[in-house]
Amino acid sequence: MEGKAKEDFEKWLISQQFLVCDGDEGGSCTIYLETPSIFETLPPSMQFGVIQDFFDSVGINTEIIGRLPFIWAKVITDNPKDFFESDTFKTRSEAREAALEKAVEIYNETK
Repeated sequence: MEGKAKEDFEKWLISQQFLVCDGDEGGSCTIYLETPSIFETLPPSMQFGVIQDFFDSVGINTEIIGRLPFIWAKVITDNPKDFFESDTFKTRSEAREAALEKAVEIYNETK
């Protein structure tokens, strides 16, 4: 991620204040204010979900559609000129990358 999208995503992450618990019933929970450092420790598929939540919050919908071996990416906003649908990919991670690249491009052009 780059530009204004990266700056605003990091601010949004901090505002989310992840709540992390030790897993035991009645166990302790901690609110981590340094959310960007926690985000970086997540597996890529979980990072995608968090980034997808950010883009949803600003009106940019990213979707991964289909199933192997035919997966593609779609990005939708309220502006029809921003509509994007990719060719098919062989892996879900390739489709995610294409969706995020387009979402970042749209964000940086419109915000």
